[in-house]
Parts: sequence; structure tokens; C-alpha cells
Amino acid sequence: MKPGSRKYAEWEQAIGQVKRGTTKAEVEKILGTPSRVISPDPIEILSYRDEQIGDAIYGVRVAFTNGVVSQCYLGFELCDPKPVTRTSRASRYFQSFLVALIGAIVILLYAWLSAR
Repeated sequence: MKPGSRKYAEWEQAIGQVKRGTTKAEVEKILGTPSRVISPDPIEILSYRDEQIGDAIYGVRVAFTNGVVSQCYLGFELCDPKPVTRTSRASRYFQSFLVALIGAIVILLYAWLSAR
């Protein structure tokens, strides 16, 4: 599964706003607080606007060297797929229930027709 073009445009706009030489405080004004720290010193990489899509986490990565931006890019890393949500789990239980119900009806119908 891949992010849609709207999401790419959103990330591209964020990347375009962060210029080389920008300080951390200025980046936080633009992108908000970072989602997480990818790597600490000497080159600190912070990730902003992380979003898990399928089995990958996408986010705007900003690399700081000596306290200023040296690089800004869209990064992604593989991860475990999102866990099954309650809704989809409930949906599977409902599907199983329907299959069992239809099976029971077929067996009762067969027994009734055989008894005639």
C-alpha cells in the first residue's frame, strides 16, 4: 500500500518550507513538534508528520548538523503492519456467523426434504 498523491503533496509542501540553515526552533514553528528522534548527535535526524501506511512509516525527515538544517527529505522505513482493528475483527466474526447460519439452514433444509 502506498500513500496517495494528496499525502505526497502535503509532505512535499512541508519539505519545501524547510530551508538549509534553518534552526530547530524555526523548523518547529513550520512543522510542529517532531514525532520522534531517528538518530542523536553528531547528525541529529528528527521525523515529523509520521504516518503508518500499510507496512511502512512515512515522514518528513530533517537532519540537523551543528543545530541547523543540513538536509530535509521524505523518508520511510518498514515496520509491522497495523494491527487488526475492532471493526474489521467484528466484521470477520459477523461473516463467520453468517456462514454458520447459512450452513445450519442448508442442513435443516436437507433434513426436512429427506424426511418427506
